[in-house]
Amino acid sequence: MHVPSQSNDHDAMERAFQEILKSDKGYNPVAVDSLANMLSLKSKKDPDIQVRLARSYFLGQNRKKANEYIERAFNAKKDYSRAYALQGAMALADYDSTKAINFYEKAIAADPKELENYKGFINVVSKKNPELAVRKLEQLRSLRPDVALDAMQGNIWFQFGKYTNSIECYEKAKWESLDGQMLGNYALALNLEERYDESLSIVKQGLLTYPHSPYLNRVG
Repeated sequence: MHVPSQSNDHDAMERAFQEILKSDKGYNPVAVDSLANMLSLKSKKDPDIQVRLARSYFLGQNRKKANEYIERAFNAKKDYSRAYALQGAMALADYDSTKAINFYEKAIAADPKELENYKGFINVVSKKNPELAVRKLEQLRSLRPDVALDAMQGNIWFQFGKYTNSIECYEKAKWESLDGQMLGNYALALNLEERYDESLSIVKQGLLTYPHSPYLNRVG
């Protein structure tokens, strides 16, 4: 079983290891665990490798091993945000939203510039508390000016059925930050608020960039 393990090829290592875990070729679990341990020890001080191994085991339905490598990640780097984020995903898989929120909060505190930590948090809270999700995203505004926060906040309000709020956010967003789905949501929100001409204008403009978007075509 060959898995690339160079530190500059973590993505490839993770993909290869996940393929091994889900393979139907009957690999020996002991050999697979031995391989994981070898990769881990080879990069003992690299928390990213440990988290990737933990995530692979989690996706492979092996929580015991996943937790083991999360612990190794924390041993490599205290308060490693990606390890907290993975714990959040695992808690969410167990339908424990309170625990998931707690882990994502820890992830954000450990690395307040990491967008994925916020996405995890928002995924948990946005359907029940969009105000909290929008406020949490606002923390990123000064830290990550490169992130299309207005567009993301527009999506949160739209999914909750707060169409006036979503329109306000989409209006503030840079046009190039809105993908086909966002533009479709924008147009539909305008339509539902009976702003038909504005809705049609968004559809026409959007279709110039995304001519095959099902989200725009459903409104148009």
